[in-house]
Amino acid sequence: MKHSILLTTSAALAVLVVCTAALLGAPADSARAAFPGNNGRLAFSSYTGNNEFDTEIFTINPDGTGLTQLTSNARIDEAEPKWSPDGKRILYLRNRRPVGDSDLWVMNADGSGQTQLTEGRPILAGPTWSPDGSKVAFVSRPNGSQSDIYVMNADGSGIRRLTNSSATEYALSWSPDGTKIAIARDNDVYVMSANGGDATNLTNGRIYRGGLSRSIDWSPDGSKIAFHFYCSPLECHSVFIMEPDGSGLRRISNGGTVSWSPDGTQIAVLYGAPFETRILVMNPDGSNARSVTDNLPGPVSGPSWQPLPADPLPTTKSDCKKGGYKDFGFKNQGRCIKAVNRASRKVGA
Repeated sequence: MKHSILLTTSAALAVLVVCTAALLGAPADSARAAFPGNNGRLAFSSYTGNNEFDTEIFTINPDGTGLTQLTSNARIDEAEPKWSPDGKRILYLRNRRPVGDSDLWVMNADGSGQTQLTEGRPILAGPTWSPDGSKVAFVSRPNGSQSDIYVMNADGSGIRRLTNSSATEYALSWSPDGTKIAIARDNDVYVMSANGGDATNLTNGRIYRGGLSRSIDWSPDGSKIAFHFYCSPLECHSVFIMEPDGSGLRRISNGGTVSWSPDGTQIAVLYGAPFETRILVMNPDGSNARSVTDNLPGPVSGPSWQPLPADPLPTTKSDCKKGGYKDFGFKNQGRCIKAVNRASRKVGA
C-alpha cells in the first residue's frame, strides 16, 4: 500500500481542482483542524498521472524529504486527508469514478487499515476531527437538500445534523478546547457552539464581495483563526488571520488551503497558479515562506499537518540528575532544573 515515489507530470492543477470539486460537489478545500504537539508530516492529495484524474494521498516531511504515497487505488479518487489529534490516523474522502458520491474513510498513518465510515451519504466537504478524537464533523447534502454540518462518532456511528441553514456551508474547524466550531458559510466566517445553535458572523462582508471562504483552521492554542478566501478559480486566493471574535483581521499571503503547524509557529499554505501549485511553509505573519514541494512536478492540494506527542518535561529535580536531563532534551543538568523551577512557579501562580 505504501510506495515512496516522485510524482510524475505536471498535468495541471486546473485538472485536479476541477476533478476534485466535481467529485465532492463543492470547492476542493474545506475543513482543517490544528492539534497541539510537535510538528510531524504534511498530508496532501495529488494527481499522480498514472490514470486520468486519479488523485491519491501522500505525506512528506516539512523539509521536502521522505515523500510517501499512502493510497493507490485505480479509478478511485482520494482527497482531503486530515490527521487525527494523536497523529496516528488520517481521515479522507474516497470517490469511485465515474464521479459519484464521496464517502468518508480512515486509515493508519502508514496507509494500512483503510476502513469505510460512511456510505450513501454525499459528503461535500470536510472532514475534521474533534480535539479528543472521538467525533468527526463534515458537510453533507443528503438527497440533494441544502448543505449542512453533521457530526458522528469516529467509528461512523451516531450521525446527527448540527446545522439547519438555508445558506451554503463549505468548511469547518473545531476549536482546540472542543467547545466551538468555525464555519465557512456563504461569503463569511462564522463561529457557533460545538453543540449547534445560532452562529455568530465574524467577518460580516469585510473581505471580497462574492468571495467564498473555502478553508478554515483554528490555531493550536485557540488564539487565532486562519482561513482561505476565494473569488474565482484564477484570482483572489488569499490567506487571512483573525482573532476568534473577528477582530484583528489581516491578510498575510496569497494562497489556498491553510494548516497550522501543531506547535503554532508556522502555517502550511497551498500556493501558486494552475500548473505551478506547491505547498509553502511560512510564519503566521506571512514571512519566511519556503517551498516544501519544489521537487515535485505534479500538482498538490490540501495540506494537513500531523501532530506528534509533545516532548515530556521533567517534573522534579530528581528527573534531571544522573544524566536524566538527556531524556528531556536538555544540554546539561542545570538547564533541566531551571525548567522544573519555572514549571513550579507557574503551578503556584
